[in-house]
Amino acid sequence: MLQVPVIIMDEPTAALSEREACGLLRIVRQLRSEGVAILFVSHRLEEVRGIADRITVLRGGRRIETLEARALTNTSELISLMVGRPIEELFPPRNRTIGDVVLSVRGLRRDRFFSSVDFDVRAGEVLGFAGLVGAGRTEVMRAIFGADVCNGGTVSKRGRQLSIRGPRDAIAAGIAYLPEDRKEHGLVLCLSGAENVALASLGRYGAAGLVSWRRVSRAARSVASSLQFRGDIQAPAVNASGGNQQKLVIGKWVLTGSDVLIFDEPTRGIDIGAKAEVYRLIHKLAAGGAAIVVVSSELPELLHICHRIMVMSAGRVRDELKEPEFSEQRILAAAFAGHMTTEDAEPARAG
Repeated sequence: MLQVPVIIMDEPTAALSEREACGLLRIVRQLRSEGVAILFVSHRLEEVRGIADRITVLRGGRRIETLEARALTNTSELISLMVGRPIEELFPPRNRTIGDVVLSVRGLRRDRFFSSVDFDVRAGEVLGFAGLVGAGRTEVMRAIFGADVCNGGTVSKRGRQLSIRGPRDAIAAGIAYLPEDRKEHGLVLCLSGAENVALASLGRYGAAGLVSWRRVSRAARSVASSLQFRGDIQAPAVNASGGNQQKLVIGKWVLTGSDVLIFDEPTRGIDIGAKAEVYRLIHKLAAGGAAIVVVSSELPELLHICHRIMVMSAGRVRDELKEPEFSEQRILAAAFAGHMTTEDAEPARAG
């Protein structure tokens, strides 16, 4: 094994399960005990507090503060330094003007992935989907968008049943899908930010197969400004930060005028400051009358930005919670429901 005095780890646990992450952190502690200096970059703040001796907070490319880890009494202090404002301001107030049903899904199923999925989303509402990895949440959203073929069920918008054979049909119906992997499925990284923002709306900016790139650039800059995109919108998307890349994906769908937006893991891999801005954008879209669906593996995220939460397990919806009923324990119980035997479930019901 190569013996090195310094190891730099950049988001080493981002793609790991909790068990795998714990194993890696044990190795990090062992290396530290052997005298190896480790630079550990992570957005998982509890990991940072649990493993670091000193913590440096960066924001906007500048060092904000370096402090001893033991000087932090709770994670909220760290978040406040990262965001630049009190933790209470991380999650903006929910929109309270809820309108009529915009999107209605009934009996949606895809063999081997999910079955009998029913839900409605209203104008101005943020509906969350919780569940374990493999619960079927992403597959449901891809099916609604036409990226995957269903075996049954209906998708209706404002009372009219849709025939969605592919993403083109969904886009034409005003449905947008922001995938969980923005680099793989949300962006064309070699294109500029402006080109990415305009990709779903090119038909508006030309005729006879010719595109007016001057109009595209002007429209993209306008959207980027409204989303507080930081950086050069004409530079390749691959050069943008994770937060700015997510804004490009959001901007692409804002430009289409979609009034149903599905966010799949909207804050994965972006820093706390960028998360706060994404939450602000979601609430801004909801306040404008859009119907929003958010799929997230982060329970605090769902608990603070949603009006209702659906919980999926083993391909089925197991529970639905309204805002006053939100409970981490109830969500987790429903998330594990599809993986429990009848005998396992009995004590929970009795209690």
